[in-house]
Amino acid sequence: MKKFVINVVCTIFIFVSLFAFSIPAQSKGSGEVEMKAAYLLPKSSHGNVKVSSDSKRVANDQNATYKYNGIHWNRTKIPVSYYINPQNSYSIDQIIANGTISTAFDTWENDPGSYMDYNYSGSTSLKGPIYDQKNTVSFQSLNSSAVAVTYYWYYKNTRELVEFDIVFNEKYPWSVTDSGNSYSFDLQNVATHEIGHTLSLADLYNTSTSELTMYGYASFGEIKKRDLGLGDRLGIKRIYPLF
Repeated sequence: MKKFVINVVCTIFIFVSLFAFSIPAQSKGSGEVEMKAAYLLPKSSHGNVKVSSDSKRVANDQNATYKYNGIHWNRTKIPVSYYINPQNSYSIDQIIANGTISTAFDTWENDPGSYMDYNYSGSTSLKGPIYDQKNTVSFQSLNSSAVAVTYYWYYKNTRELVEFDIVFNEKYPWSVTDSGNSYSFDLQNVATHEIGHTLSLADLYNTSTSELTMYGYASFGEIKKRDLGLGDRLGIKRIYPLF
């Protein structure tokens, strides 16, 4: 978690920024809840998603593109607590799995332009997607070609997030290494992308955005999503601006 003193000093700036973007200052805490899901696809399969190209733009992590759907965490709900179910079928040590996923959360939390904050609340045996007032991260076999899926629930009337569940698809092999494994998906790489969806950043499909964390495809051995690109940082700053 970020230091308390930073939040205190920046409170007035946060309030002004939130008002400017018309994000409610207080949660309604009621109303109809809707669920959406965001799917990270294997690079070899485009499914029904149209991939566009821009021959005039070279793909790099300084691309300023991001997509935001208007859904957000209420300021009073931050820090956002989450639980990890580290049980997996690929012999990844559970302590290492916990640490790797938490590092991915820290990547977003530590962005200096945002007041977003997460709080690791411990291990759990729960698995999503279940609307149970607990944000969980887990492994399980999905009836989908997606590498991973982030499910999130929000109030339709206020567009405030109330819960998320991230699931890594065990139909694919997973690993935790320093430099990536060409025969499996890198856990930190994919986790960092999925956590972007818990902020309500959407997938990007233009080839010029392929070096950004929120690019909607992943491949074996890929680790470039571990670090945020310019568009990723601008996105979190747009939703949760520090100043």
